[in-house]
Amino acid sequence: MKGSFLIACIAALSSAASAVHILFVDHSAPGGGTGESWDTAINDLSVALGMAATMPPAQVWVAAGTYRPDSGTGDREASFIVSPGVSLYGGFGGWESTLEQRNPLAQRTVLSGDIGLADQPDDNSRHVVLVPAAVTASTVIDGFTIERGNANGSVYPLDSGGGILIDGGSPTIRQCVIRFNTAKYGGGIYSRPGSPTIESCSLRQNIATADGGGLNVNGSAVVRHSVFDANRSNFGGGAVFCCGSSKVLDTTFTGNFANTGGGVFSPIGTLSVVRGVFEGNSAGNGGAVNSSSASSTFSAALTTFTGNSANIGGALHLTNAPLLYSCVISKNTSTQRGAGAYLQGSARFVNCTIFSNWSLTQGGGMYAASGVPIISNCVLWSNADSQSSTQASQLSGTAGLWTINASCIHGWTGSLGGVGNFGSSPPRFIDAAGADARLGTADDTFYLSPGSACIDAGNTSLLPADQWDLDADGDTAELAPLDFAGSVRVFDDPDAPDTGPGPGPHVDIGAYERQAACRVDFDGSGWVDIDDFIAFIAAFEAGDPAADYDQSGFVDLNDFDAFITDFALGC
Repeated sequence: MKGSFLIACIAALSSAASAVHILFVDHSAPGGGTGESWDTAINDLSVALGMAATMPPAQVWVAAGTYRPDSGTGDREASFIVSPGVSLYGGFGGWESTLEQRNPLAQRTVLSGDIGLADQPDDNSRHVVLVPAAVTASTVIDGFTIERGNANGSVYPLDSGGGILIDGGSPTIRQCVIRFNTAKYGGGIYSRPGSPTIESCSLRQNIATADGGGLNVNGSAVVRHSVFDANRSNFGGGAVFCCGSSKVLDTTFTGNFANTGGGVFSPIGTLSVVRGVFEGNSAGNGGAVNSSSASSTFSAALTTFTGNSANIGGALHLTNAPLLYSCVISKNTSTQRGAGAYLQGSARFVNCTIFSNWSLTQGGGMYAASGVPIISNCVLWSNADSQSSTQASQLSGTAGLWTINASCIHGWTGSLGGVGNFGSSPPRFIDAAGADARLGTADDTFYLSPGSACIDAGNTSLLPADQWDLDADGDTAELAPLDFAGSVRVFDDPDAPDTGPGPGPHVDIGAYERQAACRVDFDGSGWVDIDDFIAFIAAFEAGDPAADYDQSGFVDLNDFDAFITDFALGC
């Protein structure tokens, strides 16, 4: 009996020790609150964070409003310090009892560095938020707008991380808007040497006077489902500067600017991008991405590079041995060379669609300054330069050496060798300009029309290993299993001849794989939309045998009912 009682006491103490303490903060609350409930909320967030640091694990719930880290003192060195074991949540209305009830979009919780004269940045906080070493991924910063920090000092850390300075920690930053911050390094966020995870965040209009307008990483980072927009730096990485090993997933880069790497500058380490969108970024070299160092390794899969611009490398300036798989590179421009890509080394492009890029001088599609680039199962079409749309406009360079196989190349002469290449027939995209009818925007689609010579014309053995684990099955040794749209990568179209080199089944050429026929895709566009409905109605009213949807031998209301049922379901 005594033993049972002792065990029960130990269990109770253990449970109490592991319980999460919650402190409530509301800027409109009267002073003297204990923070134990919304009714007794603390009105100073810095005070609440100091209390939470003494009782980990703890959460600090913050009601909508604007909070400043100096507690009214004007101290530029003051920051909101998020300690180990403490998580910070914003977006509350001041009544909630669960995290799920809050709404950060409707109930904006602002952490502001504008502590002095309004809109005068010289007296703003150096760092709005400070994350010290020993912080792990279990520490979460979620649901805040973090703005107007100004790390304009001359030495570290006073020159880094205007919005958030991560000084060795590895926090999870989620559902945050990080904007209007400035620093020499990492206007929005600076991390050294931590490993932050950034999820569902928006980093906008941040500035670095040196590197990394939005984010500067010296260590590693994972960025997911986020947006980098209109950030800029005077040197490298308008949006992101990264040194170390980092991954960027399902993230969009728009309108960022730098001297080197308008979207991303990665001079050291390993960077992989999956399902990214780089649109409208600009730089002196590498409008979207610059990975132009022998110390850097870059890879991208299922990623769009469109409407970017630079003097050299309108979209990409790449060195060493980067790998791009099933990417779309379109409508980028350069005033000098390599509108689609400027290459130095043995870059490898597999199943990419490189379309309608333009360079003022050479290499509308790609320009190789050195090395031997490897092009496999790719479309290079309608790229132009001073020589219009010739073979040299698709691929040119001083080295003059390429390894090209199973590719569809505008103006192809055969002079560059390889097996399975052709240029006698265009790729026949269904709707390259997309829904907005404007080529060079993120909605452009490069599905292959029925009868395209690119269908079943590639070399399946040239597919890369799935180093990104695109299908999330844990198998990185298998051949890349998905195409740009996330559909199966190798589908043997029964209506197309197998013209590709090597054993079948043959992969299609380009970023998209033509999929199995879908009966309700009545116009054969590759997807189900209102155009299919219109086409069926026209055929039905005309009594066209094509409208015999149930294959009864008669065009009647049964066909109409069957089509409508399938149309509602899609393919």
